[in-house]
Amino acid sequence: KGSQTLEIFAVPHSDNFTTIGAEAFMDSTLRVVDLFDSVTTIGARAFANCAQLEELTIPDSVTSIGEGAFDGLTGLKKLTILCDPALIPEGSFLINDEPINAEIRLAANATDEQLSQANAALNRPWYDPLVRVGEASAFVKMPFEATDAANFELDPSNGTITTYTGTDADVVIPREIDGVTVTAIDRNAFEACRDYTNTETTTDRTDWVRLRSVVIPETVKTLGDDLFSYCQQLETVVCYAPLETTGGTAFMLCRSLNNVIFVNGVREIGNYAFDSAGPLGNLYFGGHLVKIGQQAFNFAGLTSFVADAERVEYGAFTECQNLTSLHFTARMKSFGENCIINCPNLAEICFDGCDLTTSPMGL
Repeated sequence: KGSQTLEIFAVPHSDNFTTIGAEAFMDSTLRVVDLFDSVTTIGARAFANCAQLEELTIPDSVTSIGEGAFDGLTGLKKLTILCDPALIPEGSFLINDEPINAEIRLAANATDEQLSQANAALNRPWYDPLVRVGEASAFVKMPFEATDAANFELDPSNGTITTYTGTDADVVIPREIDGVTVTAIDRNAFEACRDYTNTETTTDRTDWVRLRSVVIPETVKTLGDDLFSYCQQLETVVCYAPLETTGGTAFMLCRSLNNVIFVNGVREIGNYAFDSAGPLGNLYFGGHLVKIGQQAFNFAGLTSFVADAERVEYGAFTECQNLTSLHFTARMKSFGENCIINCPNLAEICFDGCDLTTSPMGL
């Protein structure tokens, strides 16, 4: 405990080595440890605050783990849990109440129930659930080189990009600016890219940045409402940020918008998110979509859509003149009143396994 010289701990493999006592390595500089396949007991706070420990494998021989055994492992990059995940104390492997940013795997033979239990015990986020050894993580990090940070203004107090000052048509949002992680984008950040021609908005603007594509990194947690509204030349948005919501009116009047990909998923399509946007030929929201907001696709140009969500709100598909096919999956539990209004070319509606008796529906 507290050793500032210890880096590696290993002993000869022996069935006699079964117990790591309480606080055995707490607050030490331990970097490498081999728990072998004979350890059965890990005491309370045994490895607490071992900030330099980068890899840890908990063998399948372990039958008891004390509270706080793995608190404060801020440097952990790889964790393999071969024991019963139910043994992991609730709240383990958290830093400031957030899951550690480490690669975590369960045993190759772990059951789906054990995966579910471990996800709950380790407070894993919906967009990055645990997987087994040999399986790839579902979470994808942005692979592209970012646009020069000099093209953005950032509020360093909260990591919010407030303004895009560049002139590039294709923009990749950086993960960090001047050492500050980018976690949000303000609603007016792309004001210079808004084109108010052929709209009801009165303006004397004669020039604007003709934004064509935007890539958003996985560090971002929130997007401001109206973020890309009136960006009429915008064609493609690829978002690696796992989001709770797209934001309201996020893509309103993006009349050239064709590709919108939420790589790591989104939970909610905000109210009026795609109002008057189109053609929307390639949309992907992931498998965790919960809600399609009110009039989300109001006057949108999409021709077909698979609504793989739990509920759809009032007027979600209003005046979709080009819509020919609409498919609701078995995840759908609630249909808002008048969720489909004045879609003159709609030829097919598929309720694929939906229980239509559980919720009133108006079409």
